[in-house]
Amino acid sequence: MSYELGPCQISYDNTDIGPTVGGVTISLKEDSADLKTDQAGTQPIDSVITGTAATIECSLASIDLANFAFAHKTNVITDGTKQKVVIMPNVGMSLRDNAKKLIVKPYVNGVVTTDANKWYTFPLAGIKADEEVTYNADTQRSIKLTFTAFADDTGTIAILGDETA
Repeated sequence: MSYELGPCQISYDNTDIGPTVGGVTISLKEDSADLKTDQAGTQPIDSVITGTAATIECSLASIDLANFAFAHKTNVITDGTKQKVVIMPNVGMSLRDNAKKLIVKPYVNGVVTTDANKWYTFPLAGIKADEEVTYNADTQRSIKLTFTAFADDTGTIAILGDETA
């Protein structure tokens, strides 16, 4: 039996993106199209898979300028002791062209597991920021990210387990 519970680490382009808050959600969903005939009536006689979508959602616990820059695919600009992040519309930017390898590594016994058999690997994952920064007495501020996985040149969207097997 394999019962699991607990947090994970997200590595993006071989870099730990830092602590998350609210959990990490991996979604793998097959899309399909129904096939029908007039003779069979209104119900499908078959269904054909038309694609598989993979997304990874998380919220970064640290809301420093470096994480805002990461989420918005830009840089922190520094002038002496002054810093800023300039957020642009990024209209027309390809998420796939800017995608990097993302690995989700669960914690086991309080530490990130080195057992690659327990990892989720997404060879190409693009980042979309989805922020709502709330200022009140009981809501922790965070930076919500959605990673969209794209098929690599071999057609692979995700690998569950050790990718070297």
